[in-house]
Amino acid sequence: MMSEMKRRLTIEITDKIATYLDNIPLVCGNADYEIEFIFDSEWDKHDVKTAMFRVAGKSYPPQVFSGNICKVPVLRNTRVVAIGVFAGTVDDGTLSTSMPALVECLPCITDGEDEICAPEEDVY
Repeated sequence: MMSEMKRRLTIEITDKIATYLDNIPLVCGNADYEIEFIFDSEWDKHDVKTAMFRVAGKSYPPQVFSGNICKVPVLRNTRVVAIGVFAGTVDDGTLSTSMPALVECLPCITDGEDEICAPEEDVY
């Protein structure tokens, strides 16, 4: 059982390999997670980067960010997410990419719901 909920996940990218450093699963259905990336020197040339989140071969909207912290999109109905980063372009020879880190996900009570209904105003 988790005694303290950690909202910031840490992923280190060294030699193009992303490693999830925390041993805390992400709980699906939440909008308050962010990732702090620790980059090696290859990434010094890139201020703007793009994080990608893939679940079962499908991508969530890419998250463009500056620096080393980005938001995690709200994930649903998954038990693992692959998270990686890219920056630059092939055309100008600056493209950098990473292997994705795998992050465990736990189900939330609203997984499987098409629409989350608000509770009635007066329940008594």
